[in-house]
Amino acid sequence: VHAEGDELAGLIVDMYGQVAVVQLLTAGMKRRETDIFAHVARVTSAKTIVEVASERMQRLEGFEAETSVVRGPDITRLTFLERGFELEVPLSIAQKTGYYFDQRENRARVESLSKGLGLAAGVPVVDLYSGVGGFALAAARGGAKSVLAVDSSAPAIATGATLAARHGFGDLIDFSKADVKRTLPDLKQKGERFDMVIVDPPKLAPTSRHLESGRKAYRRLNAAALRVVEDGGLLVSCSCSGAVKSGGFLRTIGLAAKDARRRVTLIYTGQQGPDHPTPAAFPEGRYLKCAILRVD
Repeated sequence: VHAEGDELAGLIVDMYGQVAVVQLLTAGMKRRETDIFAHVARVTSAKTIVEVASERMQRLEGFEAETSVVRGPDITRLTFLERGFELEVPLSIAQKTGYYFDQRENRARVESLSKGLGLAAGVPVVDLYSGVGGFALAAARGGAKSVLAVDSSAPAIATGATLAARHGFGDLIDFSKADVKRTLPDLKQKGERFDMVIVDPPKLAPTSRHLESGRKAYRRLNAAALRVVEDGGLLVSCSCSGAVKSGGFLRTIGLAAKDARRRVTLIYTGQQGPDHPTPAAFPEGRYLKCAILRVD
């Protein structure tokens, strides 16, 4: 269930095997939580239902909630398959409903490009703001000869390293706990270059009020990323800020290329997966942008 896209504004439901994860994003949905949990259990036959709190929406809507199991046996982690990967994510580090399913098709594109679209077979990749390593795993399975995954969350990095080892990529993916804003200048100073640089930051413009500051942040981040892309390599740049529209995002990347003195050519644009539908008259719901550009 994807809120407005399924005519249930304020309700998100994702399935992780036999676990249904629910987000209640409005006061109206929260008041109906008992009925909602019962209907989710009936429709999905889920053995466990977990409510994942959204602190930002709770502040806006004026209610309180915490991430917890609300029906069925207690669990501490979500176990599921995603494009053939066997994944486990602790509830304590859950993002969105637990995992970024919305990037599924963009991860598939990164995997196919890692086989060498116009590049030497097997490419070195850096995955910035990696989380538990969804893009890193995709690149590794696609044929990357090495992957550096960088994130500031120690639990996410530890989880990612465990998942990489489980799938036989423990020696190929190097998980590093670090601040991306410091890592990129360090890589540039060391003269390191990558055939693919993936940049998937958290919301830098969470609302329209933050749009201008967000644009500046995206521009600085992408300029820094472009400086470590090998000639002929690829930049994979993402934005999950609904306030930033697709055209404006691409323009920001163009300005970042000017700052970095690089030339970029757009080869692919992606968005959230088709299981995240939005009404045609609700452009705010089309929040995810993924641009893949060749860099010279």
